Amino acid sequence: MTDSNESPTSAAAQAVAQLVKEVPVYQDAVQPAAQQLGRGLGGLLAYMMLPLQKLGIKAEVNIAQFKKEYEDKLIEIPNDKLIPPDPIIMGPALQALTYTVQEPLLRKMFVNLLAAASNADSSDKAHPSFVEIIKQLKPVEAKLVDIFRDEVRLPMLTISRADKNGGMTAVQYTLIEAALAGDSLLDYSVELDNLERLKIINIKTDSSFTNENKYDKIVSALLQIFPHLVKYEYEVYRNFQEGEFRGVYRLGIIEITKFGQDFISACCAPEDDTLNS
Repeated sequence: MTDSNESPTSAAAQAVAQLVKEVPVYQDAVQPAAQQLGRGLGGLLAYMMLPLQKLGIKAEVNIAQFKKEYEDKLIEIPNDKLIPPDPIIMGPALQALTYTVQEPLLRKMFVNLLAAASNADSSDKAHPSFVEIIKQLKPVEAKLVDIFRDEVRLPMLTISRADKNGGMTAVQYTLIEAALAGDSLLDYSVELDNLERLKIINIKTDSSFTNENKYDKIVSALLQIFPHLVKYEYEVYRNFQEGEFRGVYRLGIIEITKFGQDFISACCAPEDDTLNS
């Protein structure tokens, strides 16, 4: 908690001081380096990134950008709500940033997570496991996650092969509207599978929206590229020849989990244009 005269910069420094105080393993390593490189969040992060800098990776600009983004978030927090982030979140987050600070989308997620942990009203939503989730995301997956900020359920198509008896091979592609890119379709199957593995989404191939108009845009795009595909339903596949397999698409739903909603609430701020660019 800060007094009315404390600046966001000093609040960031307070957060780092709290981290060093409460996590003994950092004391011997971080305190001398912070004195040498400059006290505060920038100095701590710069020290942690020294191995990368020695490899010729220029990190100073990204460190400064992260520090500014975090401090900008702190400005928005009322002084009586500002608290030091829990070390079990801040410590691993800063360590993870040594490898992701150069990626704007992932860096922004860490900024939002630390800001949530710095606010007494939202700190309970900032779960330590969120650090590990961000570490396992690619930038494109961060953009996909952000789609669910306003939509907890999205129409989805899966593409596979079916035989006369309705038997299906493993799903080969999973498509959502975000995959539409001009005259082509981007395959986000691996990325969506990863988000499901991380328990952020559920991919439901056995249910669909009652209003099938929700699928019109993606079905239209799909059939322009793969006109031989047919919709998976009994009236269609019963007319297949014995032993014949045909490409089919099936309507489904991607649903955000409660855990995923909490992750988005903590790591995807509504005003972050970076995640939408």
